[in-house]
Amino acid sequence: MSGNTQEAPRPAIRDRLVPIDRCPVCDCPVILEYLKLGSQPIANRLLKDPDDPAPQYPLGAQVCQSCGLSMLTHMVRTEEVYKDYPFLAGTSDQWVRHCKLLAESLKPPTDGYPVLIDIGANDGTMGRAFQRQNWCVVGVEPNQPVGSEYSFLHRAAYWSKEEGERSKKYVSSRGYHHPDIMVATNVFGHAPDPLDFLRGIKAGLRRSGLAIIECQHVGFMQQHFAFDTVYHEHLWFWWTKPMAEACKRTGLEVVDVEYFPNLHTGSVRYWIRHKGYKQPPYQARKTSRSFMKFVPDRERVAACIANEEAVLGDMKPYREFGAVAVETIEQFRRIFTQDNKTVFAGYGASAKAATMLNAIGATSKEIACVVDDAPSKQGKFIPGCEIPIVAKIPSKTEVLVIFSWNVAAGIIRKALADKYKGMFLIPLPVMKVYNTEEARHLANKSREATDIEERREFLYA
Repeated sequence: MSGNTQEAPRPAIRDRLVPIDRCPVCDCPVILEYLKLGSQPIANRLLKDPDDPAPQYPLGAQVCQSCGLSMLTHMVRTEEVYKDYPFLAGTSDQWVRHCKLLAESLKPPTDGYPVLIDIGANDGTMGRAFQRQNWCVVGVEPNQPVGSEYSFLHRAAYWSKEEGERSKKYVSSRGYHHPDIMVATNVFGHAPDPLDFLRGIKAGLRRSGLAIIECQHVGFMQQHFAFDTVYHEHLWFWWTKPMAEACKRTGLEVVDVEYFPNLHTGSVRYWIRHKGYKQPPYQARKTSRSFMKFVPDRERVAACIANEEAVLGDMKPYREFGAVAVETIEQFRRIFTQDNKTVFAGYGASAKAATMLNAIGATSKEIACVVDDAPSKQGKFIPGCEIPIVAKIPSKTEVLVIFSWNVAAGIIRKALADKYKGMFLIPLPVMKVYNTEEARHLANKSREATDIEERREFLYA
């Protein structure tokens, strides 16, 4: 295995790096580092050739001991992170259904043309779901993925206060009302300046409007010991206390909270409006699977903060999270050191896979290849370890490592359908190896296919 160095970045790399030494929400300098993953390449920057350069940058996580926001130790320049960005949200059936259910739950206003801005539109999956519910959609996305098409209006820009103002003018110039709803899913944690991002919502959103922000929740990340979700795109790891504080500082207010434990290793949805607005926003269409409500519920938000702070306000779970990461990495290294005859392959060429493989220091000597269903990834290589990405599980594979462990049941079902007869290794939350029959039983009893929209009243029940 190749060692994963922690050397100081070269001068050319330093120009692209910004150390994060103060909290972006409360400006506190008291920060505890709890996770160190060495130096790693940009996780989603897949290589076309194994000899292509893959610059490495420091990667670790820390927490503000004032407001509790978790964050990376270093920020890589945005243009560097999102150059040739390959991620397509719509390749996930789970995500398509999630977008559909959200869009169906929101009843458009009847006065004029209802306008929704999809911040970080990616491949347009969310925008199309709202179009089907008769919303006029404007997507804001600086890096439209190759192969995706938009069926709605689109602005190529990074979201900011200035872009919020420009988007409002853009909508008005088209003869529409100011935006009624703004949706930002899996993008807020990527924003270099989260307060500026929220000021953009403040500047562009109609006074009676509603903003919806979905992001990874640090509590779920800790519950799953999901250190492989720490990579250079994910700058901030939110929970309700720092989110409420960030909104307060930008003239906004969190009015409700929803938890989705089965989405992206655990996500949270924040319903946000202009601070001080009294009239309830648009009412939800009632469905049997939804308890979404839009009448402000300050008591519930306060209860969510108290419920989370009882755990996340203590530094102990952060230290435990870092210790489990170290042990998991060492477990992998011991497996590869002690067993150099077994043929390993991986499944899921995600950013999680790149983070895990680089933390281990694995190469194609340890993991022959990584299988992925996305044609856009096949034929490329995992950065930093030069492991090839292929379309099918090689016939000689004896152990299949499921790097996309949050959807392990679906991967197991597909592998078994393709006549794979070897072992399965699921690295997280707890590393475990399954034989074929054990894996089949695990997949059959899994509720992930039916409960993708499970909502939890509180994070810590």
